[in-house]
Amino acid sequence: MDREASPKADDDDNRLQIKQHRQQQRNKLHQAIASLRQEFGQKGSVFVSGLPPDTTLDEVVELFGKYGPLQQNTQHKRPRVKMYYDHDRFKGECTVFYDTVVSAAQAIELADGTTVRGHTIKVEEAIHRQKPATPQFGGQPSAAAPSAEFGKPKVALSYEEKLELERRKLSLKSTSLRIENMFRPLEFDRQLQEDIEADIVEECHRLGVDNVTVAFDGTAVTVATPTAHDATTVLNKFHDRWYDGLKLSVSRIAPTDKQD
Repeated sequence: MDREASPKADDDDNRLQIKQHRQQQRNKLHQAIASLRQEFGQKGSVFVSGLPPDTTLDEVVELFGKYGPLQQNTQHKRPRVKMYYDHDRFKGECTVFYDTVVSAAQAIELADGTTVRGHTIKVEEAIHRQKPATPQFGGQPSAAAPSAEFGKPKVALSYEEKLELERRKLSLKSTSLRIENMFRPLEFDRQLQEDIEADIVEECHRLGVDNVTVAFDGTAVTVATPTAHDATTVLNKFHDRWYDGLKLSVSRIAPTDKQD
């Protein structure tokens, strides 16, 4: 009997170890993506379900405020929490908005699967979907076009590939650019710096982008624009362009990489 039971016990142990390893990998990825989003100045939010039906707003704030500072509702001066009701009856679901994605990730890791007065709750990343386009002139919203990816098998991405994908998505929201190869370091002086800055400001103005900030770090130029759209406009105009016999290389940078 012992010899027959041993393989099953080994299988159970292996499955448990695999499950624990996958959970550790998910937690590691969530934390890494949270840090990456934090780097780009994003805020975070979590969706909570399974709460007792008599849960109050103050109780939610107390439960989830310990994982990090909550966003404040500017109109009512209270923590930003959205409670969901069905005909005046609380559905046991809410969205909690944090000041940082790191706090949201911590809430997911530590609060998911815990119990609140005998109810096991689920805490996950909140997904905010865009509202459908409003029909004009009395028409009906058009049906969404089928996805080009429909029917294609999903490809499992590695940890590094998922992080790189997230970085690329976030970089599109960056408002600052780094311009490489705009000057020769041996020729760089105060006069050249002023000339380059004046040229950048003038060219940005021609593109309809004003209020830019130009900084130098000795090897490259950083240009901070008012919006991500402005950054895209400048990047498309400057990248691979020739300046004083040098071919420019322009890329987006994270807010934490900006020059002081």
